[in-house]
Amino acid sequence: MEPGSRKVRRGGSISAIEVSADVNGQVGYAMCRSTARVVNSISARNLGSSVIGDLRIKVSSEPPFLEGTEYIFNNVKPGEVIDADNDSVLINRNLLANISEDLEGYVRVEAYADGIKVLTQDHPVTVLPHNMWPGYGIGGLISAFVDPDSHTVCEILSDASGKLREAGEKGISYGYGDEGRNRKVVSAICSAIRDRKIRISESEGDWQNEGQAMRTATEIDVVREATTAEMAVLFASVLESAGLGPVIVFADGGIHVGVWTVDERFPDAVVYDEQMFRAPVERGEMMLFDIRSLYGSEPSTGSEADVPVSAFHHAVDVLRSRGTIDPMPPRAFVDGMWEADDYVSRPSEQAICRAYSKRDQWERKLLDISVKNNLISLRKTQRVLPLMLGETTGSLGKILGNGEMTFRGKPDGWSGEDVYERMPFESSRYIENAAVAVKESLGKG
Repeated sequence: MEPGSRKVRRGGSISAIEVSADVNGQVGYAMCRSTARVVNSISARNLGSSVIGDLRIKVSSEPPFLEGTEYIFNNVKPGEVIDADNDSVLINRNLLANISEDLEGYVRVEAYADGIKVLTQDHPVTVLPHNMWPGYGIGGLISAFVDPDSHTVCEILSDASGKLREAGEKGISYGYGDEGRNRKVVSAICSAIRDRKIRISESEGDWQNEGQAMRTATEIDVVREATTAEMAVLFASVLESAGLGPVIVFADGGIHVGVWTVDERFPDAVVYDEQMFRAPVERGEMMLFDIRSLYGSEPSTGSEADVPVSAFHHAVDVLRSRGTIDPMPPRAFVDGMWEADDYVSRPSEQAICRAYSKRDQWERKLLDISVKNNLISLRKTQRVLPLMLGETTGSLGKILGNGEMTFRGKPDGWSGEDVYERMPFESSRYIENAAVAVKESLGKG
């Protein structure tokens, strides 16, 4: 963006300020959990001959998709250039969560010298619908739409795990195994997606450069229809949920998805070097899929010849991008408005499907929660010693730490019934009252 400058007379002196702001031409909900910025940089220069004691730069927007930000700089010398911290310009996520169509807006940058407004700049910005992927313009932002925690994604992964078990293999566990095992997991995932019988939906216009609205995995599952970009994101979501590394490949000839069969990553999240992208495919370390194969036909796997990538543009390594781009937050409908859900699940040791998948449910069904399980329904027998502990941690610590404890028999004639009558078992203070009663009884000998 070209810098703007203006001179303003302050009493007997003149303030001349030059402000330069680099503003992204688009803003959308997908940027909520990424390092992509609406305002890439802001700098100001004192062109005058005197010190500016109080220089303020205010950043706002219309509609208010940015949180208002004000920068204050003291004693800016003639010729001095100051840079504002663009990380302080925050996105209004709740507003962006409610945008359903393109809006034309602007980012306004205002400069004040010693309390006098000296400059105003308006930078045009297109506010995108909440589900809009902006296209090639922000290369790695496709990763924001890859959601490994979707319930539908977890269901597909559970179906894939079931297919492996039917074939006499182990079900899917998170992360990489040996290369042969990884290939079987990927093939099972492909089969589970094809079983959804999703129909292809052609994208409109120049979607690669202009972007397109992206349906969620659940929305795709309901209508059983997806564009190739949506199918690529769905496939990548299931792969990531399984702990495998998907790579979304853009080319003039279409869109493809690769998956690392070994636990590797590209050095950068977005790869523009075609030879760097092709190298792991040629070494057999990456399976490459034509997305159209997931609509029903057998997948092409593993070699450049099977899936020619014509006019390669760039590739996005989804797991590598997770350092800077997380899945965009789900939306919650509260009091008639959509709000961004701030919950983030990023444990270091992840389990398959952080939501309860069918696999999780199967495992939970294996738990014996009947009265036969002594761990949760202990019955009094000759081999069982019931204890009433007023302070559990310390008492168990003595037992586990081989500490000494003295046990005395229950005094004759004491049953605790009088305590129960006054304070039933369900009361949180029953143990405390019972402990007092026990000590009193023991004290009486």
